Amino acid sequence: MVIFRDRVELANLITNLAPFRCGDLEVIIIDGGSDEGSVELLEARSCEVDDWLSEPDESLYDAMNKGIARARGEFVLHINAGDRLLTVPYEALRAAARDTAAVAFRVENEGEGVVLPECGEPLKSRCSLHHQGTFYRRALHLGYDIRLRIVADFDHNQRMLLAGLKVELGQEVVSFHGAGGVSSSPEMLAEHFATVRKNFGWRQMVWARFAHTRFYKIAARAREVGLARTLRFTRRQLQRGPRGEPNL
Repeated sequence: MVIFRDRVELANLITNLAPFRCGDLEVIIIDGGSDEGSVELLEARSCEVDDWLSEPDESLYDAMNKGIARARGEFVLHINAGDRLLTVPYEALRAAARDTAAVAFRVENEGEGVVLPECGEPLKSRCSLHHQGTFYRRALHLGYDIRLRIVADFDHNQRMLLAGLKVELGQEVVSFHGAGGVSSSPEMLAEHFATVRKNFGWRQMVWARFAHTRFYKIAARAREVGLARTLRFTRRQLQRGPRGEPNL
């Protein structure tokens, strides 16, 4: 877990994760050098976490790399500010093949409902493996490119695809992801499309731009969850302006 200057959310995350701690799961917190009481909270609740570090970092993904480096388990999962862990799919993880680089599960997205992980072709255009639901085998993790500020997890997943690394898909809903955060910022799309072009070329980037249009999202939603839920999704989409802001 990584966090910076958000003492209240830090407390909420510790409360969420602490009950899952056992011999098979460790909780590691990387704080970016907060100075508003987070360190004091970590000291006071250190018995509820397995390891923590508070120091300045270069970016969110620099902190996530630090967390992976301090981990000791076979798999790593990133639960950050705004996320909540719902369950740990031990059975599926233990059954994963030894050459599996990641096991991706479903995530409940605030305002969207449950989203399903996808690999292969969909991953060339969009982040179809959500870090809140993807358990990465630590020994096969490629590391996050800290030059990217917002979509380094997407870049990592695309590099896994390029390297031919195996990803298994699970059926359980393992986490909740709240709306907001850096992944919802206007700068995200520019970095996203640049990442697609770097990894798969300009033609794939053009397709990725289309895949982010409202029409494509509604059509994809219809295939995934059926008509009734798609109509609710469409209603929410139509309540937004051309750039995603609510219509007045």
